[in-house]
Amino acid sequence: MACSAGCAQCVSSSSNCVQCNNNYFLFNDTCVNACPVQYYGNSSSLVCMPCIKPCNSCLNISYCLSCSSNFVYNGSCVNSASCPSAYFADITSLSCLKCNSNCLTCQYSATYCTSCNSTSSTPLLQNNSCVASCASVYTYSATINGGLACTACISPCNTCSNATYCLSCLGGYMLSGGTCSTSCTAGYFFNSTIVDCQACSTGCLTCNSGQFCQMCQTGYYILSTNDSASQCVQNCGSQKYASSVGASCKSCVYPCFNCTSTIQCLSCQ
Repeated sequence: MACSAGCAQCVSSSSNCVQCNNNYFLFNDTCVNACPVQYYGNSSSLVCMPCIKPCNSCLNISYCLSCSSNFVYNGSCVNSASCPSAYFADITSLSCLKCNSNCLTCQYSATYCTSCNSTSSTPLLQNNSCVASCASVYTYSATINGGLACTACISPCNTCSNATYCLSCLGGYMLSGGTCSTSCTAGYFFNSTIVDCQACSTGCLTCNSGQFCQMCQTGYYILSTNDSASQCVQNCGSQKYASSVGASCKSCVYPCFNCTSTIQCLSCQ
């Protein structure tokens, strides 16, 4: 009695195999050239052996090729959180796949980066891609997920060099010492030409222009040169003295050349 194709030995009937030829495997008394899902072909016994759950397909008893519910990584079935760093859990293939080489970590796909390799030529994360530099001055480098990232400036900053230092402001705000506000801070005045806050001259606490100081810092005195110009000085110079009244430089009384008050001359003209 001739056995069916692939069958080396059969009993009772040609289709009831008990041993198969090479390149065939015994499964349910039949010799097949490929074992069904959840089985693998044992090359020694030429028998289809069941994979160990949760393997859905396997190369041998200890190496999974796919999983029934979890994700396969390096021959084992793991949950999504157990995919190693630089890998992501791919829901289509149910396997842990490697991230793009620029990504330090990724999610959803190989190119959807969540952090970047700081030693690569593209170390900055921007919109889930790794870039060499932030696309615009509207962003700065911050540390996210263990890597550097381009992050939006904090309103009302329009552009910034870091999270706390503004370079320009949104409409309706003025820049003063790296801060955006609705009014200039002490030591600054609003310059209508550049539509921004500008620093007062040295020693000036408040001013309405770069040439006209209204109040000086401690140790400085207002020296008026004309009706539209005044500056803060530490030495009032000849023919004037530093008055504690208004912290300003007052004129000596003629014929004093140097004086300490209106009534105390140090030298005469």
